[in-house]
Amino acid sequence: MKIPDKVKILMVLCSGFLFFTSGCVDTSVQTIPDKIVYHSQLQFTNLVTGAGTATLTLNGQLIGDVGFGEESSNLTVQSGSKTLSVNYANAAQQDYLFSADVDYKYRVFLIGTASSSDLVRNTQRYIFATPNVPSGSALVTFFDGSPVDTVISTDITGPQTGNAGTISVLGDFSSTTAFVPGDYSIAITVAYVDTVTQTFNYTLAAGHKYTAVVYDTLSTLKFNVFTDD
Repeated sequence: MKIPDKVKILMVLCSGFLFFTSGCVDTSVQTIPDKIVYHSQLQFTNLVTGAGTATLTLNGQLIGDVGFGEESSNLTVQSGSKTLSVNYANAAQQDYLFSADVDYKYRVFLIGTASSSDLVRNTQRYIFATPNVPSGSALVTFFDGSPVDTVISTDITGPQTGNAGTISVLGDFSSTTAFVPGDYSIAITVAYVDTVTQTFNYTLAAGHKYTAVVYDTLSTLKFNVFTDD
């Protein structure tokens, strides 16, 4: 049975229409990536007493050297599980395991001694946010990085007097306190066999967030302040 001429014409027109529509591709639509990569930000601080300079490698990627009492540069890395391999100048090589949550900024403290060290991860903020600092103020948190079994109290004098409270465990943080900007004297009192007080000076600037660190042994107690913006 022959196909009517009208049906033949209709079939030709339909096939042409299908060819035309298949050639019309919307090039303005972005291709969905095969894999979305999420990021975190990390900064490392070396407070391991007696171990000297630390050479850091994160998941096989060399970060570089961080001296005792110093910090690394701020690094943007892929989020997830991490292995931090550390070659110390005066101690055995150590591997530390931790995780970096998506879109957060961390300061990672290496603490302890050449014979026994550990890692403490401190969450700073969401990486796409600015530090939540009260207008005209500076925020300060104290951290116990001394391996000596001590009770540390902190008395602060300057434009605003205060006390950060007591931190008595290695790796412990004080509460965060808002201070008026200016020049301060920080008296660190360590209660061990004998009570020892050492005074350090630091200038706090408005709009910044700080972590003030007490570290090293009782006889060589040190103090440093890191900016955590």
